[in-house]
Amino acid sequence: MKKLTIDNMHELQPWIALAGYEDCNANVVTMLMWQYPYPFYFEVHAHFALVCFHIEAEDETYWYMPFCAEEYRMEAVSAMLAYGRQHGIPARMSCLSREWRDWLAEHFQDQVVFDIRWDGKDYIYSRTQQETLKGKKMQKRRNHYNAFLKEYEGRWAFHRLSRDDFDDIFSLLSEWQDSHDDIFGIQEEEQGIRFLLEHAEELSLDGGVITIDGRMKAFSIVSHTTPYMLDIHVEKADRNIRGLYVAILKNYLEIADPAVTLINREDDMGLPSLIKAKRDMHPIRIAQKYTAVFRSWEITAPKPEEKDQLNALWLDSFAEETPKSAAFYFRRMYRPQDCRVLRSGDQIIAMCMFPQWQLSLNGRPVSFRFLEGVAVRREYRRCGYMKRLLDHVFQEFADARWILQAYDWDLYVPFGFAKSHFMKRVILDKAALPPEEGSWTDADAAACLSLYETMMRGHDGFRIRDLAYYQDFWLPYQACCGMRVQVFLHEGQAEGYACWEEREEERLISELVCTSEAAALRMLASLTSADKTTAAIVSPKLNIPGKSETVPVLMAREPLSLHAPCFLSECL
Repeated sequence: MKKLTIDNMHELQPWIALAGYEDCNANVVTMLMWQYPYPFYFEVHAHFALVCFHIEAEDETYWYMPFCAEEYRMEAVSAMLAYGRQHGIPARMSCLSREWRDWLAEHFQDQVVFDIRWDGKDYIYSRTQQETLKGKKMQKRRNHYNAFLKEYEGRWAFHRLSRDDFDDIFSLLSEWQDSHDDIFGIQEEEQGIRFLLEHAEELSLDGGVITIDGRMKAFSIVSHTTPYMLDIHVEKADRNIRGLYVAILKNYLEIADPAVTLINREDDMGLPSLIKAKRDMHPIRIAQKYTAVFRSWEITAPKPEEKDQLNALWLDSFAEETPKSAAFYFRRMYRPQDCRVLRSGDQIIAMCMFPQWQLSLNGRPVSFRFLEGVAVRREYRRCGYMKRLLDHVFQEFADARWILQAYDWDLYVPFGFAKSHFMKRVILDKAALPPEEGSWTDADAAACLSLYETMMRGHDGFRIRDLAYYQDFWLPYQACCGMRVQVFLHEGQAEGYACWEEREEERLISELVCTSEAAALRMLASLTSADKTTAAIVSPKLNIPGKSETVPVLMAREPLSLHAPCFLSECL
């Protein structure tokens, strides 16, 4: 393969045009601008062109998507892999579009692993929206632009970028060297900008300049990614001048090629300031990019030595979990036979758990698999691994009934789940509750079970619990999570139990088991805090004074036939 240069770029450009990729990395101008930290190499074949780039700081090489028509993709990828084996280039691709990711997943199935470049995404905007600044979304930018017009009326001017501007550009870059937080540093960026300007005609570059009082204050360097998309390679403006960034883009778009409908403002480099700035401009889409490594993956039950990996993934995925609660789960509840992982080599990419539950449904016990702990490592999220894992599990356990609790209920709808179990969340009205009476005592497993079974006689679709459940799991787990569990006594008789936690501004009663509605009211009157809001998750059958809303607590993969509102609130 030969290094991409200004002299041989014409050999690659027809293949770039043929492929028609929209991302900025597919633009030869981008490749050449960043050739110093990232030299590019290419090779042209009969039906395709192969491109790779080297990250010199890390001494790592990555392939780019082959440039070819879709019908030659398999031929191109096969040649890429063969060349890599022969010359010691790793079998990995960077800056993949989603469409290419999906194609590789379809054609190489379990022989390729994907992850996300977190700073690898292109921000795509509507040319019309950014040019006219019309609409509610553009109000803020419109205000900035109008402020600029008012402040600098009669003092500013715009013109198309020309060779006469180049010296002023380099002077500006020197002035801004200390004030800009460039991820590569001003030296590398200035090298790239200098190269572009030196070869502006050969690269068919365009751009704009704004002067104030005759001095350059903003400039842009632009090229075409496709005939209908502009790529903003460089856009610099004095940050102290309100509305100047809006002005340089708007005024350039007013003279830009009429065929252009989209603007690619490239990626955010993972910088918080750039992320905010680019999102505030309201992109019509954010094109995520992926990395692909050609290595096998499989779905199996976890190995004994992988328990620590599962624990770490659990903690990283579920914000409310603590090292103590996670340790409890994997010590008391975890069973390898009720777990599946998607792994590549010795690394777990995704996991899910599915212990067996029994629900009382229409007066008889029915077994269900409870789907929980569905998690994907951060760098592999949004790459399709959750779907692959769940599709496998549902096929492996095709005869099972499935239920789950979810942080994002909509996430599971494509898998055939629907909300099936509901509770009421009530912000308690203390004034409408009866006077406080009764007392509380420490809970034990036998008392909790007895009270639970008493309450469940009037419900359907509830989980069947036993003494071991309370003794070995529920009570110690609540203690582990910092929850209080106590039994309520009225006139010497146990009328229920409650589980609650103290939050910063709220006392939350997450489980209320009672023998009657009157007992529930007495319990809640006793638990309502005078210092903070008190909320309770209660059975829909209970008439509790306060502001209430119905909240889902379970989804089922097949509809559950219930004669009455169900009761279920636990997390595991």
